[in-house]
Amino acid sequence: MFIYRVHGFVLLSVLIFLQIMTAFAIGALLMNKRHIKLLAEEIQQKKDMNQAKSKLIQIEKKLFSDGAKCLIKPVSTISLMTASPDWWELHGCREDNENLSLFYIVEHEGEDPCAILDKNNDNQYLVGNYYRITLLALSKDRPARMMLQSVAVLPVKASVSCDQKVRKIQAGRQQYQEF
Repeated sequence: MFIYRVHGFVLLSVLIFLQIMTAFAIGALLMNKRHIKLLAEEIQQKKDMNQAKSKLIQIEKKLFSDGAKCLIKPVSTISLMTASPDWWELHGCREDNENLSLFYIVEHEGEDPCAILDKNNDNQYLVGNYYRITLLALSKDRPARMMLQSVAVLPVKASVSCDQKVRKIQAGRQQYQEF
């Protein structure tokens, strides 16, 4: 009779041990599932950021070839960060791709007569004409909002003379920020 009790106790112990190990295995699987989900979200966010960056580069290239489109008066960066999608729709340009709505504006920051780029064929100095490009990327399927901003310089004939120290700069992107 004592032997049957020992076998019953061993069977009960094995069953409890199997339940504990099954609970650990299920917990590990749930943690892995959550980790995979987070990695997939991170990969999607990086893809979205790369699409937004390539669009910003396209806008900068268009600025050099076609001139400024979607030009508005300068606005503070904080105002742009807090502006609603309706404001962007009203004041900027919009392009959609498979999973992003991209809005952008171009602000003319002015000419710097002391920022010399080069001389033209008439031996006149070309100075820096500064533009700030702001791009807002909104995800269509999740609540993601990315804002990129760059400052680009285009060459223009000097309209006023420099009364400070002259410095040499290169045309193109001068600054880049992600918000």
